[in-house]
Amino acid sequence: MRPFTKMLDAIERIQDNVVWLLYVAMIVLVNFQVLNRFILQWPIVWTADLSIVLFVWIGFLTSSNAIRRKTHFRMSLLVDVFSRGAARRSFEFFALLCVFILAGVLIYEGMNLVRQGLREISPGLETSMAWSYAAIPLSMLTSFLFAIEKLVVDVVQGGSPAGEEAR
Repeated sequence: MRPFTKMLDAIERIQDNVVWLLYVAMIVLVNFQVLNRFILQWPIVWTADLSIVLFVWIGFLTSSNAIRRKTHFRMSLLVDVFSRGAARRSFEFFALLCVFILAGVLIYEGMNLVRQGLREISPGLETSMAWSYAAIPLSMLTSFLFAIEKLVVDVVQGGSPAGEEAR
């Protein structure tokens, strides 16, 4: 399990760094867009499209890392307040089962969107929409891997409960 965890640590760090870079780029881009449009009276069309693409990538990559950090949406009232021991592991297992199902569906449908996006062109960016859609299957693949780790560590091995990890 240790090599798998080290690989996931690297994936999580890469995703964190990419998210920060995209976030900074999006802030700069939106400020550039506002400056050009409202002050210089020179609207640049591609900045809005690129901002949306960056926002989509940020959203999906952060949702993937949330699975690993146990900060994703789940039944926290039931898991954190009303359950201990085996009941807690059952709730965690159910939450992870939902993640597996959703990630599987989004990987499949996301790949369909990427294939469809190869035939679509973004009007502002004049590039394939596949670049935008690729965030879905990629982030859901890493979500799936992070959920496998959580399943083994937290449910099967009875590891640290939700929210008590030292991250």
